[in-house]
Amino acid sequence: YWPDVDLLVELYVFADMAQVSPLMNQTLDTVQEISDLKRELPSSSLMAYAWNNTTETSQLRRLLIDWVVWKVEIVSIDEDWVNTLPAQCVGEMLEGLRAVAKRYASTTRGKQTNPLLITSHYQSL
Repeated sequence: YWPDVDLLVELYVFADMAQVSPLMNQTLDTVQEISDLKRELPSSSLMAYAWNNTTETSQLRRLLIDWVVWKVEIVSIDEDWVNTLPAQCVGEMLEGLRAVAKRYASTTRGKQTNPLLITSHYQSL
């Protein structure tokens, strides 16, 4: 049985406000373990709660962004989910995806599949 991620995020926010670093770290470790097992998105309400109750440098925000960028299948991200997120959260997700794409673009496979280098992708048939 895994704890509810929403409750863990609330616990993290409490530990952050109370400045209890060991509890913050343990909570993040547990959320990370859950993210390793689940390939589904954290709920948009959970993401909004995290953004509304933490600072820009929050490790919780970083973990949630990495969960979305690295663990979630892109096909599971729908417009309704994105539209309910704080704008800053969406921006941070896009930055995370940009960083992944930039790393991939420098690999041999990335250079072979870069659509900007294949002019036929943009030509009319």
